[in-house]
Amino acid sequence: MSVAVSHMSTDRSWRMPAVILVAAALASTAPLTVLLIGPLVLGVPHVVGDLRVLWLGRPGGFGGQAAWLTATALLAMTVLRGATMADGVPRLQYELLCGLAAVAVAAWAGATTPRRRAAMVLPLLVAAWSCWRFPRECVLALAHGHNAVALVLWIVWNRSRSESLGVAGTYVLSAAWVVFVSDASVVGAVLGGLDGTQMHRELAPSLSVDLADAVVRSFAFAQLVHYGIWSWNLPGGTRWELRSHLGKTALGACVFVALAVPLLGSIAPAETRQAYLQAVLAHGWLELAVAAYLLAKGARP
Repeated sequence: MSVAVSHMSTDRSWRMPAVILVAAALASTAPLTVLLIGPLVLGVPHVVGDLRVLWLGRPGGFGGQAAWLTATALLAMTVLRGATMADGVPRLQYELLCGLAAVAVAAWAGATTPRRRAAMVLPLLVAAWSCWRFPRECVLALAHGHNAVALVLWIVWNRSRSESLGVAGTYVLSAAWVVFVSDASVVGAVLGGLDGTQMHRELAPSLSVDLADAVVRSFAFAQLVHYGIWSWNLPGGTRWELRSHLGKTALGACVFVALAVPLLGSIAPAETRQAYLQAVLAHGWLELAVAAYLLAKGARP
């Protein structure tokens, strides 16, 4: 996959450790700040990088009818979430099934042999049952799990085995520091309208305060690494490269939105953060869909 792989040269080998170490330092000292500021500043750039690599880059040949069916399912999910934001009626199970449909379509397209497609049926049925029976638990698992997708793709796409092992080791050690050594707490803290206690309820429900703090810190760390990879590392490109891939008009629109979100965030931080997260809900499922396609195909981009 030329868009991602061609830019992973050794002169940028310092980038991944830098992203991980900075994320660990911030998440272990100011996790609530990371949770508030990260989406406002890096949210849009990371989605642009995400779409540039996974949609325009056609990893492993992902495209054609399968890609458009995947996009249709994700658009349906976005419409459902918009309707929920408008009328307050929850449609979580249907949103999850739309996301799972996107993953299923992509995986089915990648699995080009009857044996591989047959092997997919039971896991997909189990996943569908889980989404319907335990929707909140599935959303929680997706929230935590999708942050790892970019790191896994980076390791798979990187051609240097030693560099990949070094990055994986740095990530594990940094995560251990954030979880087990740091004692930064968000309980009772409020920043820009973002309530740390609410973060406990959303990211670590039913856990003790200390365990919930550790989970929130780990999420802040993983999310910031995720943002850093898509924004700065995996897509690679400079402004001129982005212009060649997106076009002048699309690039201008992306820049406008990337500036508008933090500007609005300076006025209503928590509300803007929440609106952004709701608007880009489907992008996590796109990452899972492309990953499922590559796994089913057995392809290395």
